[in-house]
Amino acid sequence: MKARTLLPVLFVLLLSVFIVVSVAQASVEPVLAVDDLFTAVTACEIEQATSLFAADAVARNDVANILYEGSAEISNLLDGWEREGRVFEIVQLEMVDNTVDLTVEISDDGIVWARQAMTAAVQDGKIQNLDVHQIELQLWRVWD
Repeated sequence: MKARTLLPVLFVLLLSVFIVVSVAQASVEPVLAVDDLFTAVTACEIEQATSLFAADAVARNDVANILYEGSAEISNLLDGWEREGRVFEIVQLEMVDNTVDLTVEISDDGIVWARQAMTAAVQDGKIQNLDVHQIELQLWRVWD
């Protein structure tokens, strides 16, 4: 009698553990994709960075009013970000569902000179949309 009662309870407990684990894994995916993007660009690995985008992804630079569509155009965007000694560091990040709002500090040779506010939408581990909303130059840091 106890075995009949114990098995359903054990099943429910195991099922709840699997559900919690899969939800936790799914929720980390957008953060990992964005982190991998800036790690690759910092390492000057533009092909790796481009591979993190979906084939039909879109990137927008709202500041300059430029739209990049597809892998080839996004690769050109990322190529413009690349520079030996340049570091992209995520300094603020908020995630809701599959959308990540983040602020990235950009430094060259250890000197921070800009911050970019962005939003990235990630689905199935690939970045679908990347929007640059704001670029704040911090030139006083350059001349200090």
